[in-house]
Parts: sequence; C-alpha cells; structure tokens
Amino acid sequence: TLGSVAERRPPARGSGRVAARVDLGGRERGRGIVQQLTARLGTTPQAKTSLVGALLGRLGDRDLARAASQALDRGARVLKIKHSGTLDAEALEGLDRVLELARGRAADVRVDYGRSLEPGEVARELGILVARGVSRVEEPSRGAPAGPCPAELSGRVLLDESLLGDPEEALRMWGDWASGLVLKPTVLGPERTLGLAEVARERGLSLTVTHCFEGPVGLAHVRALALALGADVAGVDDHAALAAFPRCAVPGLGQREGALVL
Repeated sequence: TLGSVAERRPPARGSGRVAARVDLGGRERGRGIVQQLTARLGTTPQAKTSLVGALLGRLGDRDLARAASQALDRGARVLKIKHSGTLDAEALEGLDRVLELARGRAADVRVDYGRSLEPGEVARELGILVARGVSRVEEPSRGAPAGPCPAELSGRVLLDESLLGDPEEALRMWGDWASGLVLKPTVLGPERTLGLAEVARERGLSLTVTHCFEGPVGLAHVRALALALGADVAGVDDHAALAAFPRCAVPGLGQREGALVL
C-alpha cells in the first residue's frame, strides 16, 4: 500500500519513493496516476474536481495585485497570502486590492499568519479579515486563542504546521475555530498524509493538498494525490522554484475553469 513506506525515512524521500513506484506501475499497466492512487487508497474521490490554489506572496509586497491577477489568469481560484504580526494600513490596502480582483473572478482569498499572532490578538485580527471578505486563515497563533470563538469566526481557521505535532491536540485547541487541514505530502510523508486525510473525511473537515516548492515531477505527484484524496483545494499553481527546471514541463492533468479534473 501507499503507506508501507517506513516513516523513519525522511518524509520527502518517502514521498519520492511512492511517486516513483506509482509512475513505474502506471507505465507497466497503462493506468493514469490518479486512477492508480485511488485504487491503492481503496477510496473514491469525494469530488471530481479540486479548486486550484496559488501562493501570491506577502501582504505589503508592491506587486501583490499583479501576482493575483496573473494567478487568476492561470486558473487559480484560491489565492493565499502570507503575513506576520498584526495588520497595518499598508497591509490592508494591498489586501483590499487582491480581494477586489478575487471577487470579480469568484475566487477565495486566504491569509497565512504562520503562527505569528499572540493568542489575545487572534479574534481581533480574524474579525478584520473576515469582515473584509477573507474566507479562511491559516495557523493564526502557536497557542490557544484567548476566549471562546465568536459565532462569526467559527470554521475560519485551517491547520498546517500544527499537523507536524499532535493533530488531535491541535484540533482540540482550536475547537470551533477550525474548519480544515492543509497537507504538504513532501513534508508530512506518505503515511501521515494519508492518515490526516482520513481524519478530515471522518470529521467533515475541508482538505487542502499543497506543494512545498517541489520540482516538476514532485509537483505532478502532489496534483495527482490531491485529486485521488478528493481535496477541496489543490495548492498546485506554478511556483518560483520551477524556474530551476527550464526544460521540464510539469506533467499535465486536466484543468478547466480553475479546477483540476479527473
């Protein structure tokens, strides 16, 4: 099975071995990578499409709006922006420009704090973002948010780095705030990725499967895994690290109207 690769190996190596095995098996059997992954997982994808997600940069970047426009033109329908600390006027001005572009293309915007907020700042910062139209916020703080979750902020938080520790503890800590998991297969390794995807299915959490700046073959594997797992969002838009492979195209999967398709 996919999970048979020993987790004592570095996660990236385990993911690479899985990708190579599936690729070789597909060549021998004449089966596509998504069909093979689905068969090995013993599951049927929850959806036939996964929305394409793109990482734009950081709030405050001068070319953030241009990056958003280009990502939307490439077909991305979920735009992710990184930010550290509390929001200031410059950050909000840049965010508003991205949100305006996203609304015109029926796209969602996420902000990733990278656990940079203090627990007491979480409710205020998320309240500002949600009121402006941000759909989800990744990893607001390292510690538990102060106080109960306001109704308007319920289901707004996505867990990413927290999954490298104890995911059960992270889900308990965020409680009503949490709505989904963000999985990086190259970082988590095959067994942990599949186990967390099963947790998301069992608990009705949204699932995002995303790249970690892999090369063309690794990125293609992440795209296929996102489809095989029935991910709601596939963070697999082109990224800057692909410039190191000028002669290598990413092996294609179908893409239509901002979604990967089987």
